[in-house]
Amino acid sequence: VKHGDRQALLDALPAAHLAFLQALEPWYSLSLGQEHHPYKTLLAIHAGLEIPGKNSMLRVVPDVDQQLEELRDGSALALPWIEQLQGRGNTRATPDELQESQTLLVSGHHGILDLDSDWRWIIDHGSGGRPLAAVLLPDQLVLKSDGKEHPRRPASAPGPDSSAQESLARATQAANLKSQGV
Repeated sequence: VKHGDRQALLDALPAAHLAFLQALEPWYSLSLGQEHHPYKTLLAIHAGLEIPGKNSMLRVVPDVDQQLEELRDGSALALPWIEQLQGRGNTRATPDELQESQTLLVSGHHGILDLDSDWRWIIDHGSGGRPLAAVLLPDQLVLKSDGKEHPRRPASAPGPDSSAQESLARATQAANLKSQGV
């Protein structure tokens, strides 16, 4: 299929694959327990969300709930460009209302691993031959497919009661036991 030929891609896609993709939710929200303090909710969306009230290429950006509703009900598909799924620069920040509601916004799409913000994480490190990355909660430990691990702990970061060093020590001990066949 030629790059950019959406119709050819849809025509070549097996029916079962298309049905699977159509059944996926455009975003996922998860209520977190107290051990994930200070986060009450994790919101995962492909590229992120836009800052409400800001002028985008197409319109004044609606509030977070409206952005999510437009994705869920499909009305966003009427737009020629869907920032929350395709955008880059306009989706890197965290809308204030998410921080106010103690919601951690997580996405991929940007081709980077950026965990420096307390309320916005971008976990997309596996492109271009780089190792895949994941973040283990509540420890906020970054695990990579090359076996490297490190704590996510900027100076201002809120976090769980256990220290990052304890989390890293537990993960290192588990990896050592695994490598020894224990």
